[in-house]
Amino acid sequence: LNPTEELDYHLGGLGLGCGDCHETKGHNISAESRPACENCHDAKPHEKELLNQHSSTVSCQTCHIPTYTRTEPAITFWDWSKAGEDRDSAENEFGELNFYKSKGELVWAMNIKPEYFWSDGSSEYYELGEKVEKSKSIDVNKPSGKISDSKSKISPFKVIKSKQPYDPAN
Repeated sequence: LNPTEELDYHLGGLGLGCGDCHETKGHNISAESRPACENCHDAKPHEKELLNQHSSTVSCQTCHIPTYTRTEPAITFWDWSKAGEDRDSAENEFGELNFYKSKGELVWAMNIKPEYFWSDGSSEYYELGEKVEKSKSIDVNKPSGKISDSKSKISPFKVIKSKQPYDPAN
């Protein structure tokens, strides 16, 4: 609610509110609202020209958000195959449970470095019923973009990996 300038420069440093960047309706952020740094900053926001040369291919967040979960831990791995086991759950170093009988085993972390992908702002989604191969990983929600696309930029993403049940017939 009241972040420090170090945690969030725009809210804590400049005193902006959520609605200054996000479109809101009834005190909720609209799902269609995608604020962009370019809404307030021009294509050359840095004093050093070398940094400005990268703004067409590197998203602002790549440098300006080097880690996430700086104040609260987040799940980085979720093993659904262990759900249903009769065992005790212990708190980890963050005070979070590492096992739930209904959910399985969880791995938590803080100050996580994001993973970087080319992104054009859209995503590819796994569609329920799509055939999958047992030996391959499935991207449930994957950023779309490629180096050859002038609308794509290298962007940071929070990635959660999981081990989920597999239906061999489908």
